[in-house]
Amino acid sequence: FSEIAIRDVQGSRGLYFIRPNGQQLLETEINLKRPDFLQVRYTQDMLAVYPFFKTRPQRALLIGLGGGAMVHALRAYDPQLHLDAVEIDAVVVRFAREFFGVKALELAHTKDQGQLRVITEDGFTFLAPESNEEPYDLIWMDAFLQPTSETDSTGSPLNLKTVSFLKRIAEKRLTSHGVIAININHHKDVKRDFDSIRAAFV
Repeated sequence: FSEIAIRDVQGSRGLYFIRPNGQQLLETEINLKRPDFLQVRYTQDMLAVYPFFKTRPQRALLIGLGGGAMVHALRAYDPQLHLDAVEIDAVVVRFAREFFGVKALELAHTKDQGQLRVITEDGFTFLAPESNEEPYDLIWMDAFLQPTSETDSTGSPLNLKTVSFLKRIAEKRLTSHGVIAININHHKDVKRDFDSIRAAFV
């Protein structure tokens, strides 16, 4: 889905998406000595959902694995959380496992930890209403691809931002006390994104 580069700089490892014009966009960065410490500001903000819960969430879903920085942080911060990470790009999954330590996290499951599942699938399909998966207490939406006619100008898939899709999540895929956090980048139609979210969840 994208041309990818991996680069180590001063103790950090980054996964970059390379646009056709040569522009390189940082998608994931981890500290090689402290991979559980989130390096990118917006990923730190994504964890700000926890105060919304009276008790810790039990099941969570991350749409968009990238290099797995969020997975590292969550395994350290909330090890009992059952976490499903869904990524559409099999190459991204392979790189996350081989170069960003995600495979070790998958294999490190113990009786005191929640299960970590990394699933190679389109998030739109995975969240289908007829899915047999139990609903989630917490869903993070962080899917970005190479910009095409099927994404906005930042690479966010359009089918993950429709009112009908978001209503599907609200009605079928979240628990009654569930919370969703969505990474939205600025683009010319960003108001429509917020309007869709309001229409689906308010």
